[in-house]
Amino acid sequence: MPIGFGAGEVIFVLILVLVIFGAGRVPNVLTQMGRGVRSFREETAAVSPPSSAPGADRPEVRPGPPVR
Repeated sequence: MPIGFGAGEVIFVLILVLVIFGAGRVPNVLTQMGRGVRSFREETAAVSPPSSAPGADRPEVRPGPPVR
């Protein structure tokens, strides 16, 4: 089930962030979040590099006789 955010939800979240952190700290909070996301992406890329084709690491499975 895809999750979509409309304009109302985005505005609500932005106002909530302003109320919780204050206008002065919002740039610092967003900078730290960006660094965290970048670090997460780098670490996940280091753990499992993308394969050239989807399912390339799986062995081929051949169908057997039908089950009754």
